[in-house]
Amino acid sequence: MTLEKLINNLEKFNYSYSVINKAIIVDLGFFQTVKIEITADKVIFKDNLKSRLTGMFNMNLKFAMFYSTVTILAAALFHSYLGLDSRAIIMVVAICSVILLWSNYYISKSHAFINSCMNWLKD
Repeated sequence: MTLEKLINNLEKFNYSYSVINKAIIVDLGFFQTVKIEITADKVIFKDNLKSRLTGMFNMNLKFAMFYSTVTILAAALFHSYLGLDSRAIIMVVAICSVILLWSNYYISKSHAFINSCMNWLKD
C-alpha cells in the first residue's frame, strides 16, 4: 500500500523514478537522487549526490558538504604554506563559499522532497 501511494504521487507530480525490489530511486535533477526503502514497519530515505562538488563519488549530502569544506580548507592551508599572496587565499575562500551555498541548496531540496513524501504517506 505504501509503495503504491508513493508511486501514484510521484507520477502525479512528474518525478522520474525507478523501482527496484521494495525501493524507489527518485532522480531530483542536478546529480541528486533519493532512495526510498520500504520495509514492513518503516520507510527509510537515503540521499545521494554525484557531481563536481564530490568528484566522481556517490556521497551522502552531509558527508559531501564536509568533504568539500575540508578539501577547500586544506587547499587554502597549502596555498598559505607556499606563501602565495592573499588574492589566492581569497579566491579559495570564495570557492568554498560557493560550494557551501550549493550544498545548502541540495540539502534544502532533498529535505523538501522527503517532507512531501512523508505528507503523502500520512494521507
